[in-house]
Amino acid sequence: MRKPVMITMAIVVMALVGMMFAAGMALKPYQQYARIGRDLTNILEMRGEIRKGSEVKTIAKVASEKHLASEGWGMLIDLSPSPRVMQKAGRLEKLAYRVAREAADLYGQNRGKALQWFEISMALSDDRTERTLIRVDQDGRLGHSAPPLPGAYP
Repeated sequence: MRKPVMITMAIVVMALVGMMFAAGMALKPYQQYARIGRDLTNILEMRGEIRKGSEVKTIAKVASEKHLASEGWGMLIDLSPSPRVMQKAGRLEKLAYRVAREAADLYGQNRGKALQWFEISMALSDDRTERTLIRVDQDGRLGHSAPPLPGAYP
């Protein structure tokens, strides 16, 4: 091979390695949020609190207009409660608090930035989703959910 071709190939290979490294660094936070979602899925599935085969999705974000929180850093959590949880009065509310506490514990092991709220979205059926916001005070305690979740469904 000629020298210019080898130099060009070496530059291309180094550029590809650099791009892969940069992509890995850029995606690292999202991998951690996905790991929190997988851990929550495993915990809640073992307890029978989410539908079989469903998945808990998590992402940490700054509050915006399309979220229930108006300011601060928080976590969005999407899940599908099991029928057993939905049918008993008060269980949706308890599940929301349990999920927020577990997510805070899992997040605290991975990040230094403090969470100020959790927005939990529960898919109760194909056409009905309920959302609630749980704020975290400065001492790390969870506040009341707003708006409150229904007592039972259906």
